[in-house]
Amino acid sequence: MAIKTILVLGVGALALSGCAATKFATKLNDFDKLETEVNGMSATTTMPTTGSATYTGTSAIAGSWEDSNIVVLGDTTMTANFATARVTGTIDDLVGADLNDRQKERYDNGDLGVLAIVRTSERADGTIAIRDGVIAGNTFAATADGDFTMDGYNYVVGGGVDGEFRGTGATAIAAEDGATFSFTRNGTAGTGTSAEIYATR
Repeated sequence: MAIKTILVLGVGALALSGCAATKFATKLNDFDKLETEVNGMSATTTMPTTGSATYTGTSAIAGSWEDSNIVVLGDTTMTANFATARVTGTIDDLVGADLNDRQKERYDNGDLGVLAIVRTSERADGTIAIRDGVIAGNTFAATADGDFTMDGYNYVVGGGVDGEFRGTGATAIAAEDGATFSFTRNGTAGTGTSAEIYATR
């Protein structure tokens, strides 16, 4: 399932829906705000060449299987070492949602309410590493590597992630799935897989 921006309102009202629902709603709201902020920045024109920076933000990973359309949100920490031109990171504290095909169709048509989406949320246990990142100009290429379990399934994330530094002095990072990115469930590759990372320092 391709990731689409959803503006979450009234997160506090979801408290009775359960911990996973509240957590998912909060992270979805954070993702929406940071996506808007970072995408409003221009690509960095003058990159730092010394020192390092730590970026914090949020990530979303999505994919579809038979009658199951997954989006997983997580907190993200990225470190850029400008002196060595390397990038590493971690995506953790994961939580996901699973829409069936009918719900996804309604969502794609703008006919599925936010509460209905959030109430499909599930706890996800695991961590995804962003490793071997190499900076070239104001961009970087890295590898995603990790797995998590959710609702009895085992998901594995791997392959390329392509990123760009944004803002004056590389104040933000935006990254997405690269050509070799993969997202599997119990060994079966998903369709329409995607990933997005947004982080600022």
